[in-house]
Amino acid sequence: MSLRCFLSVCVVLTLLQAVCGQVPIPFLIGGTPPPITTPGGYPYPIPVGYSYTWVVPGITTATAGYGACNCPNTAYETGTATRSVICQQTANGVVTTVANENCYKYIPSAVIPPSTLPCSCATTFDYAWDSNNKWSECNFPCGGGSQTRAVLCRNTATQKIAFNQQCTAVRPATAQRCNTQACPLTYSWYASDTYGECTLPCGGGRQYLLCNVVTV
Repeated sequence: MSLRCFLSVCVVLTLLQAVCGQVPIPFLIGGTPPPITTPGGYPYPIPVGYSYTWVVPGITTATAGYGACNCPNTAYETGTATRSVICQQTANGVVTTVANENCYKYIPSAVIPPSTLPCSCATTFDYAWDSNNKWSECNFPCGGGSQTRAVLCRNTATQKIAFNQQCTAVRPATAQRCNTQACPLTYSWYASDTYGECTLPCGGGRQYLLCNVVTV
């Protein structure tokens, strides 16, 4: 048999394999031909009698089957719920679970059901104001000053700082007055060239330096 005839037979066999729905065997003699594709453009035609689909085990609705909300230990209220998504093969009426690679291979354009779903952690965590921080030093020693402290919203389970909006109770005061007692009056001398009025209009009187009243 001539080489040309042999090559023709190989091409015919390859085309027959494609028609029968089988994956074409690489054509090694004379180079590898382009892959035979289905009308959808997939490089792997689905074998006759077979079908593939993505499913969520035991679930018939798009939003069911998720587990408990996995809430991170942070201030955020949003967590993630997950569920299993598998590739299912039907071969001559027999349904089996196969590796996900089969669905990627035979139905690459199929919509894969989501395996994760954002969920709320608001009912999972409790929040409370933390007002145990110390007050700052008063900014005045007397006469009425002010001092401040940090009041934070915390996750009661993790003690991590949360957003203020997550604490629904009235927030304790973050500032208050301090050292409200009156400042005492003290007196002291100071050098001055200003004298008060003379005590007598004539005959000799006295003039006194002014006395400074200082409050502390």
